[in-house]
Amino acid sequence: MSPHERGMSVPARLPDWRDLLAAFGGHGDRAERHPVVRAAAGLAELHRRRRAEPGRTAEIDCCRMEIIADIDSWVSARPTLTYRTRALRSESLGGIIDRMAAAHVHADLLIHSTVDISDERVHAAWHRLAALADGWTAQVAALAHGDLPLPPRHAADSGVAVDRRRSAESEGCTPGRST
Repeated sequence: MSPHERGMSVPARLPDWRDLLAAFGGHGDRAERHPVVRAAAGLAELHRRRRAEPGRTAEIDCCRMEIIADIDSWVSARPTLTYRTRALRSESLGGIIDRMAAAHVHADLLIHSTVDISDERVHAAWHRLAALADGWTAQVAALAHGDLPLPPRHAADSGVAVDRRRSAESEGCTPGRST
């Protein structure tokens, strides 16, 4: 199923960090959200499942990779998100959102499970999430101004998308199921 078939078409702008954090926390109406925000909510849910079901990490990670690839395909397909050729970023925008989702799930777990919310671990987890949100803001601004190139389009450009999907299905991942 293509990103378009999963509802990942429409707006050309990228969501800001507030939209992503709200999605990670499960807030807002899913039907009205930006397609990248819906995908971000799916990533956060998969990170929660990964913690709750450690025996299913391979399947869950496979589903995460599908969503990350969908986000990157959506970004790459936006004609208004232009870019200049420069050294490639080391991580895709989908990968950044996945790291933000993992950090949010971890910070949220700590704040709800730690007796003392002034514990240094809680502070460090929320500080890490804030740093990732700042990084997201900088990446989006740079991309919008044409200062950064888009990442490679993952497996779809190299002809292995079908193999990736077959592998996902054999691992029990139904792409799009979690978004």
